[in-house]
Amino acid sequence: MLKVEMLTDNGKISEGDINEIAIVLDNAGIDLLCEELQRLKSVPSPDHIHLGTEEWAGNGLDFAPVEPGYIRVNQLRIAKIKG
Repeated sequence: MLKVEMLTDNGKISEGDINEIAIVLDNAGIDLLCEELQRLKSVPSPDHIHLGTEEWAGNGLDFAPVEPGYIRVNQLRIAKIKG
């Protein structure tokens, strides 16, 4: 299973308002994501990892958006569930 969900602080965004969520990576970003996913794979479920911008006291996510018209995401939680 691979599923993407979004949490907002103000419930004004609906499914119809979201066209796409983009994960934009360079080679270093791919390496980081693979390492984090391997770490998550090795622990019992349920568990999760967080990637965040420094602005949100995290690491792993860069601050500036790259794709024109996109809005930055400050925190990404990837959850491993039983199954």
